[in-house]
Parts: sequence; C-alpha cells; structure tokens
Amino acid sequence: MTPVVSVVIPTYNRRAMLARALASIRAQAGVDVEILVVDDGSTDGTASWVADQPHPVRFFQQANAGPAAARNVALSAATGAFFAFLDSDDEFLPGHLRSHLEVLERDPAVGLVYGASEIVEADGSVVKIQRPQPENRGRVLPQLLRYNFVMPSTVVMRRECYEWAGPMEAALHFAEDWLFWLKIAGRFPFDYVPDVTVRFQRTPGSASRRPLEELVAMNRAMFDLAFTDPKLGPVIAGWRAETYGAMYEGYARTALETLRLAEARRFLREAWRLQPGRRSILPLYLKSLIPRTLLAAGRSYRRGM
Repeated sequence: MTPVVSVVIPTYNRRAMLARALASIRAQAGVDVEILVVDDGSTDGTASWVADQPHPVRFFQQANAGPAAARNVALSAATGAFFAFLDSDDEFLPGHLRSHLEVLERDPAVGLVYGASEIVEADGSVVKIQRPQPENRGRVLPQLLRYNFVMPSTVVMRRECYEWAGPMEAALHFAEDWLFWLKIAGRFPFDYVPDVTVRFQRTPGSASRRPLEELVAMNRAMFDLAFTDPKLGPVIAGWRAETYGAMYEGYARTALETLRLAEARRFLREAWRLQPGRRSILPLYLKSLIPRTLLAAGRSYRRGM
C-alpha cells in the first residue's frame, strides 16, 4: 500500500531527541505514514540506532550539508500523496496529521496546511504558543513576504506543491524553508489548523540566536534568490521595496527589544531608504534615541506592573 503521508525528518547529532520525534509519529492514529530520516553527517551513532528501530524507517546518510540538502534527499525519495515535515528536536501531538489531512481533503484547492505550535525549553516549560492569524490563509503570498509564519514541523502539503516548487535551496542555511513556502504560495492557497498540534523545543544552537547582522545578511540572501527565481520572481517583482523594507524594520524591532540601539538605527535608516515616508519607522527611530538606561528602567517598571 502506498503511504498517505511521507514524514521528512532531517537530523544532525540529535539521536536522543530523534527517539521522541519518531514516537510522536507512531502515535498518529488512523494515518498511513512513511518515515524518512536523513542523517546530515551525524557523529553520535544515529545510523546504528535507527537500524534497531522496530517501526520501518527509510534511512539516508549524507556528509554534513545543512537541513535543506537533507530534506531534499527525503523529498526526492518520498512516495506519499502528502508530505509532512518534522525536525528531529520537535514532536507531533496526537491528532496532528489527521487534523491537517482533514483540511486538505475538505478543500482540494488548498496546497499546504500549517498550524499552531508550542515552544518549550529543555525542561518542558512552555515559553510561547504560536497561533496562525485569521488573515494568513488563502492566497498568503503578500503576507508571507513580510514575515515567515509557517513553522516547518506544522506543515502537511500535497505532493503537487513539491513538484511545482522543486527542491529546497541547498545553498541556504537560514530561511531555506521560508523561500520554499514562498514558491508554493505563488501557486497554491494555504490554510491552517488553529489548535496546537506540534511541540517545538528551543535549543541553544538555533539560528535565531545568531548576531542580528548575520541574520540580516542571510535573510537578504534568501530574498535575493526569491526575486530572481524564474517562477516566483515575476509574481513578486512589485513588492521588492516593501519586502526588504519590512525585513529591516522587523530586525530593528528585535534590536530595540534587546536594547541594541545603534543596530536598530542602522536597520531603520535602511528601511527608510527603501520606503521613504513609511509611517511606522519614525516612532521606532525616536524610541532608539532614548538613552538605554531609561528604556531598560521603563521595561522593568512595566514588568513589575
């Protein structure tokens, strides 16, 4: 029997976490699944551990090349009518696959379904719950250019999405999933499941904890590829200034939150250069001119309140 859902798992030196991820797939009741694990050059004995697993796992190995390259190996080998993604440090909650498949079965036009997730620390404490916004369904390309609201481990999509978008951009080691979603959104409507069905564990080595200047450079590299893509580029050409401007403003807000005021001003000046007169920029720039000690004191006061 051809599996209904092919679950793609890239992994790198996360053998202990991988056990939890696989168990969460096996707990998905009422869905035929194919599990594809791609070991991206692990040195922790992942290969021998996977070989001993009781549930059939299609296992692939490659020299360390990053998550996009690892996912591409599995995507090219997957046989399901639907593809799901699960990072090896994340886990599906019960009913995840069934709830997403129900949305896809209800509306044949929808290509990709994502959903809500909870972010936890290593001790299991919940840091944040991320829920989809009502406006981020249907033709979501304009919204998705402003920020990436699709977490890979919440996605279930039709095979046709991959056949349209092609493989992920292996040269990217940041926002490679975002570019993939953009390509799919240029062709297919999106929908979401509002319930939390995925648990995401925050790890110290995550890309989001890199220096902001480095994140900006990698984010810009992704958008450069998007605007030169032969399929996607012509569709989004009119949004170039708005896209890059929103990117710089977003990182400026992050810099302000962490009291990196000089960085915030640099990003805001670049956002203004791209979109002169953008009304949201001036208040942020004025805030960045307030002495750091006063901003810190105000924040402490609000937390105390």
